[in-house]
Amino acid sequence: MTTRVGDLPMTEALLGITNVTPKYESQKAVNAYKLRVFISLSKKEADADLNVKARFAEMISNPTKYPVLGSLTDNLEYRYNNFNKYPSNPDNFGFNATRQNMSKA
Repeated sequence: MTTRVGDLPMTEALLGITNVTPKYESQKAVNAYKLRVFISLSKKEADADLNVKARFAEMISNPTKYPVLGSLTDNLEYRYNNFNKYPSNPDNFGFNATRQNMSKA
């Protein structure tokens, strides 16, 4: 999505009416991933369609257009919550919900 429209609000996007002007995060993570892809394609340097060497050089030589993660403050973090909101729901196959619903009363 960020490659099409640029910077997007991500961390403050779903705060609703409490924050109607969320902060926009940059494409640093996307650009860092692109560099990793170019590095993995470096053995295909002879492929003219990929143009790996020139595209990699363009990103490295223009940090204002292609910013990348540069320090620990540019942390890209995925938070996963491992909790079960509906423990007695028969359609929830995690945790102990199914065992409780199938056991004899």
